[in-house]
Amino acid sequence: VNLTTTLFTVAFQAALLNIIHGSYGLGAAIIQRITGYLISNNISWRLMFGAFIIYHISILVYISLTSYPQLIEKIVDVADTDDRQPVKKTSVYSNKLLYLYMAALGFGLMGEHGINNWFVNYMKEGFGISENSGSLYLSLFFVIFTIGRFFGGFLLERIGYIRGVIYAQLITTGLYLGGIFLGERGLYLMVIAGIFQAIIYPTLMITIPKVFTTNPAQAMAAIAIGTSIINNLSTYFLGILNDNVGVLKTFYMLPTWVFISALFAILIERHVKANQKKEALAIGMGDR
Repeated sequence: VNLTTTLFTVAFQAALLNIIHGSYGLGAAIIQRITGYLISNNISWRLMFGAFIIYHISILVYISLTSYPQLIEKIVDVADTDDRQPVKKTSVYSNKLLYLYMAALGFGLMGEHGINNWFVNYMKEGFGISENSGSLYLSLFFVIFTIGRFFGGFLLERIGYIRGVIYAQLITTGLYLGGIFLGERGLYLMVIAGIFQAIIYPTLMITIPKVFTTNPAQAMAAIAIGTSIINNLSTYFLGILNDNVGVLKTFYMLPTWVFISALFAILIERHVKANQKKEALAIGMGDR
């Protein structure tokens, strides 16, 4: 999805990608509620996973048969290329922005995946809320999450992609912290955070082709792998903390990770602006 969205010629790519990713939030909201109800009624998780496998195989077949827009290469007159210098393609791995993106996305995703994986456990172990009632809170989080993805992209077109992500990360951090401090009364603050958490991942992803202009596919693939590694290690670390210090204290890691993600996003914004100034200066010197 992240790679193919850039193939579509639309004015608002951030809005498009957020809306597409919003379908994930809508599905998650429905599935969380259904699975919570089924588990509370003693339906085997093996049966549910079997149904998930059949569904995913059918989706894989559908995607395999789907066609995508072809990239049209720009035709350039040979006479116009005589005085041009060849564009030097450098490895994306030598670009520090690659690693800043990995960190910003990896830690940013933990705010979303941490809720998805541990929110029901947090409510059950911390406040004695049943799986059925907990799944209702989690489902509500993803309903609000979906609303954020459906409409957040249009707002970002006005205030800027990376700057908008930074604002969303800081607000999400504050809502998570407030929710933890207030205990059971703060659960709704954590649910409301979904509307801001929603726009972080897809919006950062849509900026990658704009930053890595010479080899965007390679950059996006490398960032996706790095993001997954950070996300999986963080999830493993969260499980260890749950076992050793308890779920209530462990949940402080969620706002911590989102805040760390915001710091990396700030660094990305500064580096992008610095690179843009260098390019503008180079163009100005070349016109003299």
